[in-house]
Amino acid sequence: MIKTTKSYFDLGDGQLYYETAGKGMPLVLSHAAFLDSRMFDAVWEPLAKHFRVIRYDMRGFGKSSPVRGPLSRRHDLDRLLTHLDMTQAHLVGCSLGGEISLDLTLEQPQRFTSLTLVGSTPSGFELQGEPPRHLLEMFGAMQSGDIDHANELQIRIWLDGESREAGQVDSTLRKKALEMNRNPVAQSTFLIADTQPINPLDPPAISRLE
Repeated sequence: MIKTTKSYFDLGDGQLYYETAGKGMPLVLSHAAFLDSRMFDAVWEPLAKHFRVIRYDMRGFGKSSPVRGPLSRRHDLDRLLTHLDMTQAHLVGCSLGGEISLDLTLEQPQRFTSLTLVGSTPSGFELQGEPPRHLLEMFGAMQSGDIDHANELQIRIWLDGESREAGQVDSTLRKKALEMNRNPVAQSTFLIADTQPINPLDPPAISRLE
């Protein structure tokens, strides 16, 4: 079994929980906005055999501090990598984690050896057409404080997707996703921190990709 080191990084106005394992070129994993760093459990040890892997919980997720207001998640990641003295690294990001990784790569391209995005949209992307099913109901549940219902609806949107029902998704995986997602739902992480993030990339990524 590969040894994993568990730590907290003090940001001054909060803390980031992070883990490191393995040796070699750093590879940084950024999670989706309805999960936390545990989403990488299945690939953690296999990757640690080849890289120095780092995974972290964004503020308002997992074991990191709750959010108190709008923030720059790109800046949080930048500070964590500086704290770990990483001048070169591979970035892997899922969903929001991918958006953050893309923005940071555009801002500091000399710092990153590769960028892998999974289910991500670039900053500046605007949803067009009909909203995903359950989305408006989910916002209503969040605003009314119905944590359990909002949690279930978010998993229907982001994990089950448009073409699957709950019973068609692996039950163990779905239970784990509900557990990870409940924390940010209960803390209103998205509404507090991410509806109007501070210091967004300007111009946004969507206008800078060819």
